[in-house]
Amino acid sequence: MSRIKERGLRALNLKDYNSENIPEYIGQLKLTPPSERQYVLRILIKRPFEDLQVPKDLKWCQPMIDMALKAQELYGLRQPFLYLTVRHGKVTSTTDDVWHVDGFSQTITHLPEQNYIWCSHTPTEVALKPINFPLDFDSNRHNIHDFFDKVINDQTKIITVDSETVYAMDPYVIHRRPKIESGTVRTFVRLSFTPIEINDLNNTFNPQMPTNYKRDGRVDFRNKLISYHEDRYFLLNNMFNFITKNLENPNITPIEIDYLTSHLNLILEELEELETLLS
Repeated sequence: MSRIKERGLRALNLKDYNSENIPEYIGQLKLTPPSERQYVLRILIKRPFEDLQVPKDLKWCQPMIDMALKAQELYGLRQPFLYLTVRHGKVTSTTDDVWHVDGFSQTITHLPEQNYIWCSHTPTEVALKPINFPLDFDSNRHNIHDFFDKVINDQTKIITVDSETVYAMDPYVIHRRPKIESGTVRTFVRLSFTPIEINDLNNTFNPQMPTNYKRDGRVDFRNKLISYHEDRYFLLNNMFNFITKNLENPNITPIEIDYLTSHLNLILEELEELETLLS
């Protein structure tokens, strides 16, 4: 069975990151984008009980939409919403150059989304690194992308997908766009089959499928997430100061000294590791 199909049948979770998750090949495809620049972020093109509505200026994506719809049907995964993202023109952004996943959120319990990607050249890189999240990692508090950035290193195996080829991915495939010289013309297309509506005012508006999104996902949620490693360092530093202060107590017993000292050594070891990661 397809790993994406298998993972698509259970709620989004952190345990499924503990393996080498790869994109799944769907097929080669030639697309003919327009001459003018297009930047479209998660435009809604399908929702329950309504037909597919692709704006005229995005019809050049229809062959990929058809291919993704067929693949999704073969997976047997039914999602109520479909969003289209297009980045066509000179590369200016850098946010895609960092390790990230698409569609990870645990604010509510839901099944994972499926994404289909295609690019004209300089294709996506994928990190094959099983990740064991610490028990105190809180996805509603800690930035998962910052965590990836800290634990993926030069020893991590990296693969590159093919250009002009459609691949299926889910929120467990850690990937990034290779660094590209600013001003290089590149085309990237992503189709997102999602189990919930993405209420984000940054989404491109589709006049054929009107929406009234009011939430800013970046400001209201993503920008408020903090680094797990910085959070952990702050906690351990406070513990270190607390134990050090207690060791200065003139009434402390030898048994208490041994107990606190052993913990202090463990804390110092982890603090040194964190300082290396954060440097």
